[in-house]
Amino acid sequence: MDTGLGIDIVLGCMGVAGVILGLYCSNITSIYATKYANAPQNIATLFQQDIISNRCIKQIVSYIILCIIFLTLFLFDIDISYLSIAFTLFQTIHIVVLFSAAGNRSNILSNTYQISHSIYSKIISIFKKISRNNVLACDKSFQNYFQRNCASHLQNLYDIAIFNKDNPSNQNASTLSFMNSNISLLELYWLDKCEIRYDSLWYRDRPKYQQWHFASDTSVELALKTGTSLQPETQRDYWWVENEIERINTVCFQKLCRDQDHISILNYLNSVAALSSKAIYSGNILMWAKSIRRLKIQFMTMQSDQNISDNKLISAIYDGFVSIYINIIVGINSYLHDLDLHGFFEKVCIINSFESCNHALCNNETVDRLFRQIRVEIKLEGKQITPNWYVKQVVSKGIIHFFNELLNCISTSISDCLDMGKQLIEKRKYFPAAVSFSQMYELNSKIEYSISCIDYYYSQIEKLILEPTIVVEDIELSEAKKILASVKKELPQLLVKCSGIFAIQHWNEREEYPDLLGFCYNHICESLIESIEQNDFETFSKTYTGFLGVVLLYQEYVRVDATKIKEPHLQQGVFHVSTAPIIEYAIISSLSILWGEFNKSTQWMELINQELDNFIQKNENAIDSLTRISTIAAARKRHMAAIGNRDVLQTGWTMRIVNALEEAKVCEFDYGPFGQKILKTDSKILKAFYGTYFSGLEYTHHVEDIYFVCCVNKYLSKDDLYKGDFEWEEDFDADGNC
Repeated sequence: MDTGLGIDIVLGCMGVAGVILGLYCSNITSIYATKYANAPQNIATLFQQDIISNRCIKQIVSYIILCIIFLTLFLFDIDISYLSIAFTLFQTIHIVVLFSAAGNRSNILSNTYQISHSIYSKIISIFKKISRNNVLACDKSFQNYFQRNCASHLQNLYDIAIFNKDNPSNQNASTLSFMNSNISLLELYWLDKCEIRYDSLWYRDRPKYQQWHFASDTSVELALKTGTSLQPETQRDYWWVENEIERINTVCFQKLCRDQDHISILNYLNSVAALSSKAIYSGNILMWAKSIRRLKIQFMTMQSDQNISDNKLISAIYDGFVSIYINIIVGINSYLHDLDLHGFFEKVCIINSFESCNHALCNNETVDRLFRQIRVEIKLEGKQITPNWYVKQVVSKGIIHFFNELLNCISTSISDCLDMGKQLIEKRKYFPAAVSFSQMYELNSKIEYSISCIDYYYSQIEKLILEPTIVVEDIELSEAKKILASVKKELPQLLVKCSGIFAIQHWNEREEYPDLLGFCYNHICESLIESIEQNDFETFSKTYTGFLGVVLLYQEYVRVDATKIKEPHLQQGVFHVSTAPIIEYAIISSLSILWGEFNKSTQWMELINQELDNFIQKNENAIDSLTRISTIAAARKRHMAAIGNRDVLQTGWTMRIVNALEEAKVCEFDYGPFGQKILKTDSKILKAFYGTYFSGLEYTHHVEDIYFVCCVNKYLSKDDLYKGDFEWEEDFDADGNC
């Protein structure tokens, strides 16, 4: 090839590469001066060590060296083939394309959150190496090395969060992406955490201050002689990675709260909720519940004092917090559902080494010590002497501790949700409070399943506890059940207050919000029926007191919506739907009266009468209202021959109480002529309602008649009296005399 032409081509290629390199360096310098000049040293170092940027620089340096070699060959008149020149031209095009990508990378790095990507890959690599299945994880030196290396990377992430905490709010999308990446990192860690040995140096040692009354004689004597305090003890910190990630995301979360970026906060809570269903695999689910509590407190503390009770985003955020707790319980339920204790115990009895027992429930010091003792037995005696029942009991000790952690987490979750709703009511944020309380019914339902599963498994484990010298924790089932029962008693009253006030405040735009008043009404009805079934007068009294006001408000709420239907052929259904709440109130009241009469307890009837008396005293037009209600109830019985809206539900309530009465065996009867049953009771109400001959409880129908005849009629005029089926009210006057 002609030397002059070759030199021109190579110099041209070098010129193109030089221009690109100069522009790239200028761009990098500008970004560094703008974004990283005042950054901490470790962040600036991460920018300088960016893999993609350094790889591009190495390639262009290699290209320039290649061009210099070609120029040297030309100077010595060494012939170069056309293929080499073609290769040089191809490399030039490659460099141009490469640096276009490098320029894009430099623009990406102008967002200082992006330098964390290389950190994530290093941390994930460490997580994979530290699991029990990796050969390096068995070496104490490597365990400590991995821990210190990971801690350094997490510190870099924290420095990135601190460096960006004062960014303008238009960069919150990057902040949210950074937080979600940390959540994903935590999810990957939990997948490997169950494989890390409990005594691994991966877990840090943290100081624990001794208490003088628990300290040993030697420690106290040494401290007194030297005039010093008790030396702190050390214990393994199994939660240090989670604490570091929480510390990082807390900085970002506080920034979002200061900026009042509620959409980003809601998106972050959704990510946390998705992760919470896997918190059972974190090794200490109670710690995760407490971290959610801290997150909730931060948000409520940083909220401004302006009236935002009708802000839908704020309500969605509080709903998100409850959803997080629900997902925690969902994860617990899923784990308990798949737990096979029988198979687990069988496997434990077969193996003879701690390393072979690859299960999180065995990853503790007690089980490790047991298998070391078994290994010594095998070496000395040639076989295992420890019986299987003893192995099962030792392993059960850790399982009971695990169950107690689950129960503490359950108690923490439900208590935190209830406290959050109460604080919202105190701040007059009724919509968020109502949304939170409405979600708690789902939470309660899932917690009931969790407790029932733990109760079932504990009944199996309890049979294995034969050796009294092995001290086992007391299961905390009773405490969890007590907290759940207390919340279920308190919840209806709280929901009534916030949903009722919210419905009145947003009456005209109620279609823009969920039907919280209807949710409240239906769940209160269910709570009242349950309290009657369980003979729980205390809960019934608390829930029933003031319920009539909710019923009247909800009936008007339903009537306004139902009367919008104008088709003539649907008017019977409209009337049926519009009058359902007051009839259902009468049904529940009547069922409670029936329960009290059969159980010879007058407090049920007294409560019903007292509530009606209070209503009349507080309302001037109460008598007129009762007259209209009585007329509507009488018309409703003969209004619709077919099964209408909620009829099945109402009949179900009656049948539930009838079944409860039969199970309680409180219904006594004698036999009259021709073997007919005669109800054996001193109750005048029962005698009048069921008649002379008693066919059976299953024939109880139109039970609402009891409320109107026994409670309402005494306030009505003679012409407006409510008439029951078969006019049984003629045998019973308002004073209770037959």
